[in-house]
Amino acid sequence: MNRENQQLNYQDHTILIVDDSPANLGVVFDFLDGLGFTIMVAQDGESSLEKVQFALPDIILLDALMPGLDGFQVCRRLKEDPTTRDIPVIFMTGLSSIEDKIRGFEAGAVDYVTKPVQEEELLARVVTHLRLRKLTQNLQRTNERLQQEIQARMRSEAALAEYRDQLEAQVQRRTAELFQANRRLQELTARVTEIEETERRRLGRELHDRVGQDLGLLNINLNIVQNGLPPQVDPALRTRLEDSLALIEQVAAQVYDVMAELRSPVLDDYGLVAALKWYGAHFSTRTGIPVRVRGVEDGPRFSLATESALFRIAQEALTNVAKHAQASQVTVTVEQEAGRVRLCIVDDGVGFDPSAPALPQNGQGWGLISMTERAEAIGGRCTIQTGANRGTQVTVEAPA
Repeated sequence: MNRENQQLNYQDHTILIVDDSPANLGVVFDFLDGLGFTIMVAQDGESSLEKVQFALPDIILLDALMPGLDGFQVCRRLKEDPTTRDIPVIFMTGLSSIEDKIRGFEAGAVDYVTKPVQEEELLARVVTHLRLRKLTQNLQRTNERLQQEIQARMRSEAALAEYRDQLEAQVQRRTAELFQANRRLQELTARVTEIEETERRRLGRELHDRVGQDLGLLNINLNIVQNGLPPQVDPALRTRLEDSLALIEQVAAQVYDVMAELRSPVLDDYGLVAALKWYGAHFSTRTGIPVRVRGVEDGPRFSLATESALFRIAQEALTNVAKHAQASQVTVTVEQEAGRVRLCIVDDGVGFDPSAPALPQNGQGWGLISMTERAEAIGGRCTIQTGANRGTQVTVEAPA
């Protein structure tokens, strides 16, 4: 038994074995029970469905050919039920034709082992799919948390927008009160931004510690399994394992992209100019639009709030370039003088009509408002110079 398999706590997992042959059932039961798994058994399709409903197992080993309700029918019924559709099903079968294998996968199985069952092969497949299921569950929980954060932020923005509308209706009648309310609103926006950055750092760390490391371990384990496969192994199995490795690499890349978007570690460690150069290179790789960043890296660091706000403004501006500008290049400049910092993002794209309505329509325009609010939250000012076919220049000036 290899070290990677030992890292999975077998006692925490329940396996349902379904086989009408007492001899086959006994062999598989003895092997898995001896490893510490909690084992449930069933000798026909109907009783297996009842036991699944009684205690949801983590994985099901299912005989394909049984009298009455066969394995294919059982698997289809499991996948039709929302409470059992996510349980991995591995067929145990003596069938060897490609049509039977395809039939099993179409029924919803994730894998299969051929009879007579080889213990090490069975364990490797069980462990692999238990880890894949755990990874999937972790990703689903992470996605749910992110969706909740997005909804909460949208509710906060909607509440703030409604509050601003109410204040603007009282401008002429209550000027003094409006001044105080606007100051409180700026403080609240700054606090919301601070909380957002804190949550971004926390979520980035959790993605790295929980998901990133698990993906790395899973990749190592599958590579070990791949390297340990005998030469005579079924090519379809080898292809499926290679596809799994490729999928893990793809998911890992997506997770690390999300981590980078949440919070740049370069910003925390090296400052604004270094972070903009890193993000500009990442942006160029993703969009194909060259980004040149100019600024002094060995000068004094700006405040954390200022660096965070300017970095997010640059991100928002580059996002607008990718979506709307049709630009061939972008220049980002950071300058510091007399206690103030100046950030300038210039593109050579199509620009837009500055006389268009300022309020967002059809979901567009929120980016410009967000940049302005972030600048004001740090006591700065954001200006935008543009025109049809004249490119766009976003300039932010703020206390350093």
